[in-house]
Amino acid sequence: ITQCMVNENPMWYKNGNKCEQKIYFEDWESKYTPNMASDLHETLEECCVAKFWYDIDGCMAESPRSMTSSFTMDVIFPDNGIRVGSCQDADIVGNAVERAINIGLPTNAASFVTGIGCATVERNPESDTTVCGGCLAGYDFTGQSITGFNVVEEDASKITVGISMNSGACEDLECFNQLHEQLVVDLREFIDKGMLAVEINNWARERVPPVKQLWGASVVPDSYQQLSLNNPYVVTASSSKGLEVNTTASFEIDGVDWTQITSTHDVQMFASSFANGIVASFTNEGYSDVASSMALESICGVPKDHVTEPFQCTNSPASVKFRSTVYLSYDADTDEYTKSMTEALNAPTALQNVEEAVLEQASFDDSAILTSMTVESFSLSGVVIKSLAPYYPEWVDKHTCTNDGRHPTFQRGSESDYLFDTMEDCCARWFDYNPNCGASSSSSVLKFYPEYSNNLAQCSAKPASGFKEGEIEMFDTLDDCCEAKFPNHKLSCCSVEGLGGCTTSGTLVYTPNWIDGNCLSQDEAFVLEYERIFAHDSMRGCCEENFYHDDGSTCCSQSEGGC
Repeated sequence: ITQCMVNENPMWYKNGNKCEQKIYFEDWESKYTPNMASDLHETLEECCVAKFWYDIDGCMAESPRSMTSSFTMDVIFPDNGIRVGSCQDADIVGNAVERAINIGLPTNAASFVTGIGCATVERNPESDTTVCGGCLAGYDFTGQSITGFNVVEEDASKITVGISMNSGACEDLECFNQLHEQLVVDLREFIDKGMLAVEINNWARERVPPVKQLWGASVVPDSYQQLSLNNPYVVTASSSKGLEVNTTASFEIDGVDWTQITSTHDVQMFASSFANGIVASFTNEGYSDVASSMALESICGVPKDHVTEPFQCTNSPASVKFRSTVYLSYDADTDEYTKSMTEALNAPTALQNVEEAVLEQASFDDSAILTSMTVESFSLSGVVIKSLAPYYPEWVDKHTCTNDGRHPTFQRGSESDYLFDTMEDCCARWFDYNPNCGASSSSSVLKFYPEYSNNLAQCSAKPASGFKEGEIEMFDTLDDCCEAKFPNHKLSCCSVEGLGGCTTSGTLVYTPNWIDGNCLSQDEAFVLEYERIFAHDSMRGCCEENFYHDDGSTCCSQSEGGC
């Protein structure tokens, strides 16, 4: 019986102060107890979030870490008259394949077969039995083979296999990805060199009773095909793939001899040269992630793959548009990222580097077409950010909305209340009182706040990440801060050194100084609300209208610059 009950996915469960993973569970354990089915989890992080929400990192550190993956391979079954016609047959064959694959795996890994030919094989945790689906759905496990039926083809059938691999050393997503890459290399070699087929045949003959269905079986070389990878880390601070950033950008270019680029072939050659040049330039400027995913979309407003002959470009300058997809950590400051990229690639040296790189990569027979080309500017025309995990309210440590992938189990059952596609929606629902909600922990963008110490009417600034819970007065600009908190002292508030000053209108107006009996000039942006009814666009007008008792003569003589 034991040999027939082995095809099962590993699950994570709570054990003491950590989570552990097993494939086989005893009858008294939760896997076979229907009312405790929710105690089992597909990933380590899900288990830690559900069972140790108060110390997720501690649980992750104490627990053994394991990843799962799946693949298919093509197996040729021998034509020896022995059929795989029942769920029991499929289970026995799967057991043999598992034992053979495990020989080629490291000691910290194990395999489990989930599909053979047109049949699926899985474990029912409540009844502790193997259940077959697919073409064997509805048939009893121990029933007789279906007359004349075979779940495998005579030539080759796919077998689907899952792999579980533990690692005590790996502590982030990238490490497990590297382990998986090496595992794939080893499995391909094990299959392609025929070693797996040898082990399948050896075990099929050694088993008691023998598995005759596999006598003479062979595995087709190069038939390994990856299906999935389940990393124990979901989206954590260690993950480089928390946010997907899709960027549309363009370069404005001039000096290209477009009369020499008229055919579809010419356009493709130009696109190739320019794309290679941009990749080289982005890499030099430190944006290799953008470079690796960059795809040129259009030239002179014409989609690269929809060019009609003769191609004509009369725009000066002309636009070369491209799109890229990069991945950033879940708490990355995307505003700072796009800002720094724009500044770096708009620098004169960077634009010159693009020109040089395009010329170096040019594949034209006549390089004169690009000799006079100049790159005028670089601009981002669109940035679409998508989180790979939902945003949720985190009340334990961060006291804000986050997308670290560790949303508690109770929130997953009420997604409309707790899980959101955007940070803005989450903050509006749960932290509408806190303007700091959603500020990246790595943000270096300055925010302004009122400074009340020493009776000063001024604002100060610090990075958004420096605001603590409860510090709810935060403004995007110095203008907003001064206008909101010190409207009667806006000029002095805006004049604090080191903050860049407020935005001026560029228009001078003149307001009366009642104490000294003259008029003063100031930028219209700093005129107080009650002063506006006395303001005038000239010194003479201010004096004559506000000090009319002597036609404004005294005011004019006492005002700086006179009338």
